[in-house]
Amino acid sequence: MPFQIRRSRRPGFTLVELLVVISIISVLTAIGFTGVRNATSKGRDAHRKADLKAISGGLVSYYQDRDAFPPQAGNPGSCTGSNPTNCTSNTSNDWIPELTGGSTPYMQKLPKDPRQASNISGGLARFFKGNKPQGEVAAATTNGLKGHWPLGEGAGTSTSDSSLNGNTGTLINSPTWVGGQKGNALNFDGTSGKYVSVNSSASLSPTNITLSAWVKPNSTTQTVGAALVAKGNGNGGEAYAIDVVSGSYRFYFWNGASFSSVQAGPVTTNWTHVTGTYDGTNLRIYINGSLSGTSGAASVMTTNTHAVSIGCRQSASTTYDMCLNGIIDEVRIYDRALILSEIIGVMNDTFANSVQFISQSGPPASMNTGQTANVSVTLQNNGTTPWYAGPGCNLHRLASQNPLNNTNWVASARAELPNNVDAGNQVTINFTATAPTTPGTYNFQWQMVQECVELFGALTPNIVVDVTTPPPPTPTPAPTPTPAPTPPPPPGPTPPSPPEPPPASLDGDCNGTDDVYCYIVSQDRKSFILWASLDNTEDNETIGKSGAVCNYTPPRPTYNYCVENPD
Repeated sequence: MPFQIRRSRRPGFTLVELLVVISIISVLTAIGFTGVRNATSKGRDAHRKADLKAISGGLVSYYQDRDAFPPQAGNPGSCTGSNPTNCTSNTSNDWIPELTGGSTPYMQKLPKDPRQASNISGGLARFFKGNKPQGEVAAATTNGLKGHWPLGEGAGTSTSDSSLNGNTGTLINSPTWVGGQKGNALNFDGTSGKYVSVNSSASLSPTNITLSAWVKPNSTTQTVGAALVAKGNGNGGEAYAIDVVSGSYRFYFWNGASFSSVQAGPVTTNWTHVTGTYDGTNLRIYINGSLSGTSGAASVMTTNTHAVSIGCRQSASTTYDMCLNGIIDEVRIYDRALILSEIIGVMNDTFANSVQFISQSGPPASMNTGQTANVSVTLQNNGTTPWYAGPGCNLHRLASQNPLNNTNWVASARAELPNNVDAGNQVTINFTATAPTTPGTYNFQWQMVQECVELFGALTPNIVVDVTTPPPPTPTPAPTPTPAPTPPPPPGPTPPSPPEPPPASLDGDCNGTDDVYCYIVSQDRKSFILWASLDNTEDNETIGKSGAVCNYTPPRPTYNYCVENPD
């Protein structure tokens, strides 16, 4: 019998099969990392836009106090240029001198480009590990939030409550709209009777409580008892309050027989975040996110039907004459005592500034009763998390405002997102508005809402619509009109203008540095440009694009996004 070699039938991979498997794994890995890279780039660009917007707000507040933008000629810090004019975020933490340092800081911390070394590792750790980099703080909690007045309107005689509890505030005797710690704020000059009034409601009469607000006193000398926020009067009827006494901030409440209080200081002219909490046993006061005082008070807060007031409180004479001389921003009331980590989250919250209004068409300023109009609103998600389309709790929609949840135009008081919206992306929301059946003058205004959580971000411009009854039909038929000639087709869209060179007074090379934030200020300190490098060079707001918010030739080739001082 001839000798034969027996071939094994045991299954296995051939070399070709192994190479195919390796190729497939490589392709899938590349796709996965491309998705990671794209998501990370969107997040970085959203941060850059929000950072430059925040820096611009701080610069405007500085200008309002000094009639000039920083730095002063005698305090160049690490800035360079003639007199000096170029500041970049890779030089120091206080890379725009006098904005965070000195006796009156206008920002708690100056942001830096996400690509700078200190930020890259934190971003990767968050993406791959799901943890939170050291120093990063979660967004403000909404658990137990009963009143939130961002004071972000910037104009008008009312201020909305973002907590969804409908506690709208009314400006009394015209406190002034100014730049704030976050967006806009209200300035109170210490004049008696100048404050914000919020009608009493069950939601504003808790048994446990957290009060918080940002404050920037105009002077360290204040009327004794000048209030940031209060409910009640000083004749044994103060349910709760944060005020100023003896150069310190005081949090206290009335239990029906006596006051319980805790205080901490000193009062300065810097932006300060003040929080008072009561958990049924102890009062605590926190200054800038640090526990600064504790006092035992095993009693129950009294309740009353007085209004909540911001910027002023009533004395024993029940007149609003104990008034703050300073700026107040971001006032919140919770029906529970927040813990330290939550208080820090409230202090550092940026979710309220995550919406940028882009454009709106419709409705017309005059409509007939029952008439319909097509409305289109375009917004940009400037936050760090997506908006999820849908009508359920925790999902996102557009909500009617002025007044909140009114059904004058849309029966549901809501307009739906067409799709989910990633951070950094824009969305256009189209819906039909139907004019009320009763003639009159109506407001048309909207704001983003996370259902069951809170309203957030910029409001759309308020459009005042005059609604009238249509005239009765003409009894005799009208003559047939002569057909109008067919109009020529409209011209095509005008292409965006190419970037202009910046004014000579705002020319600079950003210290010869790429991929960092750059601040260029004119020598007369009357104008500025902030520069950043977006990863997405096709972003509609980069220079040369139709949505550019600033359109100058960049100081270096990598810069493609800028923000300039408002007129």
